[in-house]
Amino acid sequence: MIPINTEFYTNNTALKYTVTKIWQGDDPHAPEQLLGSLPYLNNPLEDCSVSGITIEFEGIDRSASQIAIQQWGARLQATLSCRVDTAGGWTTMNMTTSYDYNADGGNTAFSGRNETKKASLWWGESLLAWYSIALTNDMHISNQLFYENQTDTDPIYKGHVWFQTNESNISSKEDVEGLNMFIPNCFFVPFSNNGVENKVYYCNRDKMENTDMVDKLIHAAQTDQLMPLPGIWVSAYSLTRAFYFTILTDLGQTKLKYNLLTDPDLLTGATKDYKAILDRPDTWGDNLRINNTGGLADYAFKSGDSTEKNLGVTSSVISTTFLCQVPRLKSRPTLVVSVIINTFVLLSALWKSYKFITDSFLLSRHPESMFCEGCAVSMPKSISDEASIASGQKSHGGDYKAIRQQDER
Repeated sequence: MIPINTEFYTNNTALKYTVTKIWQGDDPHAPEQLLGSLPYLNNPLEDCSVSGITIEFEGIDRSASQIAIQQWGARLQATLSCRVDTAGGWTTMNMTTSYDYNADGGNTAFSGRNETKKASLWWGESLLAWYSIALTNDMHISNQLFYENQTDTDPIYKGHVWFQTNESNISSKEDVEGLNMFIPNCFFVPFSNNGVENKVYYCNRDKMENTDMVDKLIHAAQTDQLMPLPGIWVSAYSLTRAFYFTILTDLGQTKLKYNLLTDPDLLTGATKDYKAILDRPDTWGDNLRINNTGGLADYAFKSGDSTEKNLGVTSSVISTTFLCQVPRLKSRPTLVVSVIINTFVLLSALWKSYKFITDSFLLSRHPESMFCEGCAVSMPKSISDEASIASGQKSHGGDYKAIRQQDER
């Protein structure tokens, strides 16, 4: 059983997932049945989909070690769902997963990293790392340009970007290579020294006319407050796309028609900017000299690469520890001993019950049986006489006189 809030990895051991909801039915907004746990026994994860991916930008509200590596942090989180064929019918699990290249106090490297056996996930992790670096550098530069080129604004303090998956625009290689796989939404909060700030910057869909929004954000003016920070959107979109395909590869979605991490042509296009990212000087500087990209690809993929033959997706199952109740028949000697012990216990109980019933019946019919000669001596005379008469015996009692011996003088 896998209850809600369970954290798990797949057998690919790349990303960690958290179960948020378990339900049955066709409509996620009106499920036929809500479940508290999922009966699970190595069922493959099927029909997985990523509904959206968020990027949380954080400035100085992070640890000193994080700021020393990058002035800005960019944490990704995805909401997704998978279906599992169980004995009770098809069941859907809603889940979340996250990635943070510069996490606080933890190594975010995929625990199952393997360049040879899991080449697609190795390239996926490489894309996540390098585009995270590119995005945080772009955020630092864009925020400076946004603030310095106008007088009525404050520098951005933190931000939230949400990319909603546009499933209708993932039907060809051109769609994967283009900029319309996701619909962007954004909200940026300026710095305030008094805790009160009513001016915010956000992505205005009406101004972008709800079409080609990522492209319009890329080509907006540096000072546009309704299409802010044009310098971040190429990296943000590339990072989101890499996260999307890394998730589906980790979840073993073999039916995916186009996959950035398994198609050599798509992977070549996705990594073509590696050299520009690597050669660009750090805007903030790695002051702790920490290398979180060790062991990852630091070159662009090209046809004939040594990893090309190992690109691919395999079906995934949940890798976790299960508590199962398995009925087992005891051995014959154990059964014999158990029967003998139970028989003795039963016979002892029957004997005690028989004695209790018999004694109670006899005492109620013959109350004189409660007395003996020794007991009668210590009883009051009236009670002793009554008991003797009832038993047909004469009382041997007599008057008792106390004799006091005179003291010798």
